[in-house]
Amino acid sequence: MIKKVFVTKDDNAKGTSWHIQLRQRGLDKDLAARQDNFILVQGTPDNYIVIDGNRYYINYKNAISFSGTHLIDIDELLTGTAYPFNEQYKKDGTIIFADEAEARETAQEQFDVRQALPMFSVTREWDPENGIDGFNVKIS
Repeated sequence: MIKKVFVTKDDNAKGTSWHIQLRQRGLDKDLAARQDNFILVQGTPDNYIVIDGNRYYINYKNAISFSGTHLIDIDELLTGTAYPFNEQYKKDGTIIFADEAEARETAQEQFDVRQALPMFSVTREWDPENGIDGFNVKIS
């Protein structure tokens, strides 16, 4: 499960800002060292990813998610139930991989660019002039 490798941490007393970091205690070093296992996706209109013509739903067991940004454990995602994907339900932004190898290749490319596992942080922001309360998602 992804929560064995990553943990969310509050940045302030109100708990309004948090970021994902590697869990130090009880860390499965073999799993954390898998550079092709964790993929970061953003802006998907669906709560699933299509791999090899099958839908795999994103949930708390296989991903850490916030506001359309998902850090996904590919191994855990593929252990979930696979549902056939019908092309007629495809939307702009639906994430589709031809096969598992393509998903892992994308994860490896993300690792190579950062030279670290993909992460993201969320900061709550208040704009007093406009009275707008929102969140800023930063990929790191």
